[in-house]
Amino acid sequence: MNLVHKSTVIFLFALLMQSCATSYKYSYEEENAPLFAGDYIDQNIMCVPGDNPSIKVVSFNIEFAQNIDEAIALLKQEPLVDADVILLQEMDEKGTDSIAKSLNMSYAYYPAIFHPKHGQNVGNAILSKWKIIESHKIKLPHPSSYPAPMKAKNYVFRKTATVAKIEIHGDIIVFASTHAAAFKTTLKKREFAKALASQIQDSEVAYAVVGGDFNSMGRADIDATVTPFISSNFLWASQFIGMTISTKKPILNFFSTDAFQLDHLFVKGMCINDIGKVNQIGVSDHLPIWAEMEVQDRYIGNSDD
Repeated sequence: MNLVHKSTVIFLFALLMQSCATSYKYSYEEENAPLFAGDYIDQNIMCVPGDNPSIKVVSFNIEFAQNIDEAIALLKQEPLVDADVILLQEMDEKGTDSIAKSLNMSYAYYPAIFHPKHGQNVGNAILSKWKIIESHKIKLPHPSSYPAPMKAKNYVFRKTATVAKIEIHGDIIVFASTHAAAFKTTLKKREFAKALASQIQDSEVAYAVVGGDFNSMGRADIDATVTPFISSNFLWASQFIGMTISTKKPILNFFSTDAFQLDHLFVKGMCINDIGKVNQIGVSDHLPIWAEMEVQDRYIGNSDD
């Protein structure tokens, strides 16, 4: 990746945004609100520990909650069909509810913003085939911007993470689904990741999974995103997953395809058994990534038998 080109684009983008009046009213600044939640778990299916205590987690940015029917069909196919927890980004409440209902899952969804162009809420959701004990929203630094020069507006959108505490196989695990701003400096990417990692770390949980679209374009951004999690005792589960986009917008053609490892999964107190991504075109501009894992204590205990 050409760092000079990247710096030039960021500078020009910032210059354009500064020429417009800033509007914050499209971000939801309330603590843990608004919340959309539901429970479609099939009570006839007992979620109890069995011979295979592994947990499958999927992270997927479904582009502005479009193509929900196609996304549901994809999530019902191997290797995603047996996911225990699904972390979604760029969702609205209707799409989140539709997916949860189709997959018989519970969910917690906190929209971060109301997008003036798309006329809908946009935010992060967590879906689970297990009961969600509690959930909350984390407000994170470095908002994204949506310039609308014709309206003399520069919409500034708060970035957040949706966090849920879920009991799986008798273990309490904290999950977080997040979406970082694009076209930010590498330093700001680091500060975003550090803020999220530290808040999850401060929760004093033994087991945690953090996933989402970190918009890390290029090696410098990736390193800046990963380092705070490593420093907080997380494992970079998706290290070797490669690029996670299905299509590349024309404005980004000067970036090499290899630069687009935007989506990541980080785990704390977990061992990774398998990981992958699903190549698709037409559902979203991102690829779903998934990982199968076990809590570390159980994994070590099994290995001693």
